Amino acid sequence: MTTQDAFAMHEPYLELAATAVDFALSDEERSALERHLASCGSCRHRSAMFGADAQAIGEQPPFQLSAAGFDRINLRLRSRDRASLGTLRLVAIAALLALIAVGAVQVGAQLIQNLERERTRPVVDTALPVAPSTPSPSPSQSAGPAVAPGGIAAGTVVDVVVTGLRVRTQPTVDNAISAKFDPLLGPGSRLRIVDGPVSADDYQWYLVEVLGSPLRGWVSSGDHDGTPWIADPSVASIGPGALTAEDRALMVTVRADAALSCEHRTADTLPARATSGIRCRLRTDLVDHVSVYGYNNAADAMSTYLERMATSGVPPLKGDCATVTRGDQTWGVVGGTAASAGRIGCLLDPNEAPIIRMTCGAANVGIMGRPDGMPSLWRWVWGGQPGPDPEAPTICQGA
Repeated sequence: MTTQDAFAMHEPYLELAATAVDFALSDEERSALERHLASCGSCRHRSAMFGADAQAIGEQPPFQLSAAGFDRINLRLRSRDRASLGTLRLVAIAALLALIAVGAVQVGAQLIQNLERERTRPVVDTALPVAPSTPSPSPSQSAGPAVAPGGIAAGTVVDVVVTGLRVRTQPTVDNAISAKFDPLLGPGSRLRIVDGPVSADDYQWYLVEVLGSPLRGWVSSGDHDGTPWIADPSVASIGPGALTAEDRALMVTVRADAALSCEHRTADTLPARATSGIRCRLRTDLVDHVSVYGYNNAADAMSTYLERMATSGVPPLKGDCATVTRGDQTWGVVGGTAASAGRIGCLLDPNEAPIIRMTCGAANVGIMGRPDGMPSLWRWVWGGQPGPDPEAPTICQGA
């Protein structure tokens, strides 16, 4: 089947999706569209783009005709030697088109680029889980994104310092609300800050323009544990400093292959209740880094783990990480002796990179992987097993 044939199959549904932005569909049309979007990731993405473009147009300030301009038009219409009625109609139409053009000039170029990008994008059917018709907002979104204090000033040019940074149409990881731009941005990409930061889904988001590209959208400034994804090159970075005795104690709580190139985490980058922390930069094809945090006791470690998972929208004892469905589960026996139940869970960050979090006694461990690597990362945490076949994740040595 050619690309033209594939597009022709999907075109009726794209027309319905475009119509639904401004008009109500019939029950039959709405049902047909929902069934198609449930099985077609490409059309679902384009449908989200239609809504994003409509919002961009709606956010433009209304055009107001000046008093002088009104007087000139009114005088011409009332003139005794005015042109014929047909000519006047042409003048009126031209004036209306001019007003529309002026009102849309700020978004027209971007809309044209979006349409061209969507026209040339191959139509690919991908069976994905169906998003609920009315998605439940996460706790951080229940009242809309909140503007966070401080951050990077508008107009600042920043560098991308992560291997894959995702640009979205809205500051949220909810794919039902925010469409994803391709491709991912890598080191060497430069962005100009337009607005932000906005706090949503436990991330700090900035509206940016990609220099040398027409792309404009929202990116997250960093990971939950403080790892930056964008950085202001004009601000000198502060080195992590030497490892402390507490840091070295944390290194032995994880497998030796996870405790490489570790650096000290300062107090302002630690999660709630944590007393110490390290970040180990593995930078392999599978694992970007491993973070380990120490607590006064296992209860504090568990409380912080549960709070962070809840903030990320992961409910307890739900989901299946082995099948790339964000979730949480327990593990409870270490070394053949009974122990307090541990917890392990997973989710995807805004760049679609997998994150695995877990408790290891009085410590918490966070593992940041590479995009599309959740199954392999999950097996790596469990020592090569596809799931909790051993009694405890082998990465957790000191529980």
